[in-house]
Amino acid sequence: MDTVVRCELDSTAEVLKTVANTPGAIGYAELHSAEESAQKGNLQPVALDRRKPSIDAVRERSYPFWEPEYAYTYTSPPPNSLTSKFLDYLAGDTGRNLIEEHGRLPCAAAENQRACQLAAGGW
Repeated sequence: MDTVVRCELDSTAEVLKTVANTPGAIGYAELHSAEESAQKGNLQPVALDRRKPSIDAVRERSYPFWEPEYAYTYTSPPPNSLTSKFLDYLAGDTGRNLIEEHGRLPCAAAENQRACQLAAGGW
């Protein structure tokens, strides 16, 4: 029987490199980076219920293994502060478009809010 090894690495790139170089390894990474590695032939995305991971599969709730990222502040940032402006940018059209261009599901977009709400409270 093979030994099971569990490791924690400092970056997505390290996870993907380690998984690609370790026969039988399984790792968890954000979708965009994993897709880039898969295109290079280094990795194979894991299909669940015969569905490969994709933004559309998450949006349609047919790929259940995903998690939103949250932006937290200690208190509400002061109006017109750098923090407030950054959060406004993330929720605005430019920020949402940039997030989508990088293969992520922006929860601020109306079409994604149901999937994000379900993720926050469970499926």
